[in-house]
Parts: sequence; C-alpha cells; structure tokens
Amino acid sequence: MRNAFGKTAPISLVVPVFNEKDRAPGSVPLLVTFVSSCAPDSELIFVDDGSTDRTCEVIEELLAEHPNVSTRLIRRPHLGKGAAVSSGIRAASCSYVGFCDVDLATSFDDVRHLLDIASETHALTIGSRALLQSRIVDHERRSREMLGRAYNRLIRLSLAPGIFDTQCGAKVAPRGVWDAVLARCEEPGFAWDVEVVGTALALGIEVREVPVTWTHDHRTRVRVLRDGAGMVVALGGIRRRIRALRRSPASFSLEDHGLVVLVDDAPAVE
Repeated sequence: MRNAFGKTAPISLVVPVFNEKDRAPGSVPLLVTFVSSCAPDSELIFVDDGSTDRTCEVIEELLAEHPNVSTRLIRRPHLGKGAAVSSGIRAASCSYVGFCDVDLATSFDDVRHLLDIASETHALTIGSRALLQSRIVDHERRSREMLGRAYNRLIRLSLAPGIFDTQCGAKVAPRGVWDAVLARCEEPGFAWDVEVVGTALALGIEVREVPVTWTHDHRTRVRVLRDGAGMVVALGGIRRRIRALRRSPASFSLEDHGLVVLVDDAPAVE
C-alpha cells in the first residue's frame, strides 16, 4: 500500500554504465534524488562494465556528495550489459529490484509505476514503448525504429509470444522472480532482456507489459549494425536454452513464491 507521498516497498535500482563520464554528471544526481524519494531502505547500485575512461571516478565523486542515500558502485570487467545488470541484481538487498539505463530514457514516474505494479501483482513488470498508451517524446531514426520493430516481431514469434517490446531499459520484479529467472540465464550482452523475458514465460511467470513515456538519447552506445547483429546471433543459444527449459519438469512454483502474475491487455503498435 502506498502512503500520501506515493511510496511503495523499498527498491534496489540497478544502473549499468560503460564509458559514461560525460553523461554521469547529469544523470547521477537525478538518480540519487529519485531513490531518496522512494521508500526508506531503498538503494542505488551502479555497475561499471569495465569502463576505460573516468566513469568510476566521476560516479564515486558524485555519490560522495550524498552520504545519506544508500548508494554503491560495483566494478566489473567488460562482459556486456546483461552481465552487468545481472551482477547488480544479485548484489541487491531489497525485496524488489529494478533497473534503468543511465540515459534516463524512461521517466522516473514510470519506474515508480513499474514498482507499484510489481508490488501489487508480483509479476516481472517491464516497460514497453510499443503499446498504444506509450508516449515517445523523441523518436529514434526511422531506420533504427523499423529494425527494432522487426527484431521484436521475431522475438514475439519465437521466444516471447504476446510481448511487444523486450528491449525497453526499465524492468522491476520481486527478488524471488529475479532469482528464479537469472539462475537460468547465460546471455551477457544486449540480448539479455530477451532471455530474461523468455525464461520467465517458460517458467510459467507471465509478464506484465506496461506503457511508458520514453525519450531517445542520440548519444546511445548501442550500434545498430554491430550490436544488432550480435543480438540476432545470440538468439540461437537463447532459443536452445529456453526450449530445454520448456521440456524440463516444472522447477518453479508460483505458489511457493506467493506470486500472482497478470498480463497487460493494452493494445500494441505494430
């Protein structure tokens, strides 16, 4: 239940970073302020994916300015976005854990809304740019949007039926859901989101897809040709692992974790 200030359960918010010394000064204070406005005992976890610039030093200097907010920085070798987020989720201490991108493409109001829904439904709750209620403030280039839609259509046909946007960088779930899903995920790169959603569905955890307000940051580090090709190649291994999981005896009980999962029936944009 929320109080008059809209606070719900404490959340561990994970933010992966890689060579973000230029964006960090604008984003870190806003992230700290957001987490400080959440329920007591909430925490902010940055995970550095082996940056080669001064990202870690800049973040540590900025976090030192807020000693009364629970924050930390985890340094890791460069393995990929998925490996970084997984590491942060595993290190989290709150009963609800979420992540967002350092570019703040998804609004804080939407992150809070995802937490509200996750705490009410105990679902894997994901932001979606593809629902009719979603609002895109600043679009990607047309070619980039079309490739993204084609990728999501491929995912929907093969790994995540009924899910229209696996790649939006905002997801929140109870710790029990993350533990069950991440124990079965191996993808370290940008296709990690696909494996998370597909694995949840294979385990019987349906996914709540929620419309968001989203703003594209043209300084994005995701390169369509290089990273897009890697994401497509990664689908082969993800598909094999999920097929094996579907054939195996059920090893995850919703009742054991007290989970009730709902699917948002909002129409999607094709």
